Amino acid sequence: MNRPVDQARRAELLDRVVEHVLTTGVSTFTLRPLAAAVGTSARMLVHHFGSREALAEAVVLAVEQRLVAAIGDLVATGPVEAIRQMWAATRKPEIAPLVRAVFEVWGAALVQPERHGAFLERVFTPWRDGLAAALEADGAPHDEAIGTATLMLAAFNGLQLARLSTGEDATATKALELLLARINPTPTH
Repeated sequence: MNRPVDQARRAELLDRVVEHVLTTGVSTFTLRPLAAAVGTSARMLVHHFGSREALAEAVVLAVEQRLVAAIGDLVATGPVEAIRQMWAATRKPEIAPLVRAVFEVWGAALVQPERHGAFLERVFTPWRDGLAAALEADGAPHDEAIGTATLMLAAFNGLQLARLSTGEDATATKALELLLARINPTPTH
């Protein structure tokens, strides 16, 4: 008979695993080396998470939750300010590993969508739809709001990749501001 999973211990293990994979890679870990790195055994990881795949999904969700928490509440902001707030949060050096991890998983999900379908459902469309709803609330027709929100989010993600790839933070930030000025010609800052 299996012992029940200790949820507090599971959460503690998950935190340690996330911290480890943020420096070593999210999509390529194997259980034994990972277990040794976080001070447990592969058997205990399987006990608490069920399988390597379930652990990987828990890690991805934890990374996403940490990133969302770092960005903060966007409900009270308009779409342009929401993008600025997201940009400011994700530029912080301590947040960079989370951003890199999301892009790592995104790349893996594009190669194996059958394995990472839930991630693909979460990574773009809900963010785009939230921005589109804010644009509609500001008076944009639905189709224009969806198109503008897609442009904003795609540019945001592309500029994140450029920033992380080149280290040219100031250039990427300027490019984002150029785009936002064209979307919202009366800047709020």
